[in-house]
Amino acid sequence: MASTEDRINELVRQFLEVERELDLDANFNDAGVSSVDALAFIKTVNREFDISIPPRI
Repeated sequence: MASTEDRINELVRQFLEVERELDLDANFNDAGVSSVDALAFIKTVNREFDISIPPRI
């Protein structure tokens, strides 16, 4: 079974156009992710892990 961090990185590769692995402690803007893509990604993570992360971008 993959760790949570591994699964999040897999989702990053699937849903965000980021060439490198994201620093999970950085914000989306610093990583070059658009606000629209960031919101969609947060919704994906919320569904995947059955959690509710508020969208603060």
